[in-house]
Amino acid sequence: MASLLFEENLFCPVCRDVFRNPLLLMCSHSFCRECLEQYWQHSELRTCPLCRSSCSLESPPCNLALKNLCEAFIQERLHRASAGSELLCGTHKQKLVHFCMEEKQPVCEECQSTTHTNHSLKSLDEAGADLKLDLKRKLEPLKEKLEQFRMIKRTCVHTEEHVRRQVINTEALIKREFEKLHQFLWDEEMARITDLKEEEKQKSQTINKKIKKINRDILSLSDTVAAMEEQLEANNVSFLQNYKATVERTQCTLNDPEVPSGALINVAKHLGNLKFQVWEKMQNIIQYTPVTLDPNTAHPCLRLSDDLTAMRLCYHDAELPANPERFDDYVSVLGSESFVSGAHCWDVEVGGSSVWAVGVISESLLKHRENLSKQGLWHVGYYKGEYGKGLSEMLTPFRLKEKLQRVRVQLDWDRGHISFLNPDDNTLIHTFSHTFTEPVYPYLYNACPAQALRILSVQVSVTKE
Repeated sequence: MASLLFEENLFCPVCRDVFRNPLLLMCSHSFCRECLEQYWQHSELRTCPLCRSSCSLESPPCNLALKNLCEAFIQERLHRASAGSELLCGTHKQKLVHFCMEEKQPVCEECQSTTHTNHSLKSLDEAGADLKLDLKRKLEPLKEKLEQFRMIKRTCVHTEEHVRRQVINTEALIKREFEKLHQFLWDEEMARITDLKEEEKQKSQTINKKIKKINRDILSLSDTVAAMEEQLEANNVSFLQNYKATVERTQCTLNDPEVPSGALINVAKHLGNLKFQVWEKMQNIIQYTPVTLDPNTAHPCLRLSDDLTAMRLCYHDAELPANPERFDDYVSVLGSESFVSGAHCWDVEVGGSSVWAVGVISESLLKHRENLSKQGLWHVGYYKGEYGKGLSEMLTPFRLKEKLQRVRVQLDWDRGHISFLNPDDNTLIHTFSHTFTEPVYPYLYNACPAQALRILSVQVSVTKE
């Protein structure tokens, strides 16, 4: 009886349901927030729905104690309902004592004797233990898959951070390279303006000398003309007395004046094909390498140069995100572009590296790079003091008269030839023949920390047709 009276105090007088967010009015009555707001919407005055007392509070406070009691009551009622449904048969309202293995459900004694007479039954404890064990086994693959998803998520987060670092570093390198170009252009501009000013100085000096000489000649002729005009104004006796000397002065020995040639600025020299001339001169600071390395494929122990032409082994792994294109088992790196046609050539400086390999690799083998023992890697290399050649990671030894410092790779995709030469004396090392049907990538391998492998630049030339 006491319990019923207690429960009645947990029900809202308006909706007759358990309080939800109860508000406490000044008259000590409590109502659900929603019930009170709806009541006041349809009422002219803000009064208590029970005692009609006026409420001057704009926002009545929450009855926290009542709210906690109502929430605890709801949880207890749900627990009782849940416990009762687990222990009683839904059909016969009897205690559940067995578990039907065919229909996978708990049954009571009445169910056993009626609808489950020929079924395999187990006690609830035995069935619970067996099925929990079976569920655990089925749960393992889900846990593994969940861990895979979490691992891939961590990789994606790491990749996103790495992408941001790549952008920052690449942007800095781009700015540095353009600063070099800007400086070259500024220097070239200043040099050309200096040349222009120097020509102006020379031309001005020449013209000034000419003007000074002309001024002297003008002064001399002016004096002569003035003296003759003075004689013309004199009387006849004086005129005739000085006539012989006056006539001699009319014999002018000065050369006729001429406008100096080449006095103007040679504008064509300074402006003619200006952009082309600067571009042509720019060849001195520009390097071109036929192959650049792809850092996204480089083994974590490899360090690439900023210009992506050299790779060196470093025993400390860089913190790089997992990448399907990256070499994980071989300290290798690919060229940034594949070849699907045409003839291509590049030189690799191997220097004093004790373990190296250079060549090309097929796209299909890249998809199975965990096993480079398959054919699809055409290369020559150096290992344990011997040179070797091969179509896979395995090398067949061969002899050379001199130690290689550089290796030239010549690929003719259309004709199906891959040749390796010593560029120092242009001697052939070896040639592979193969009918290519897929893209191939330049391939470099270096396991020597003391020596970097470098793609050598080629001479750039500007031609005029």
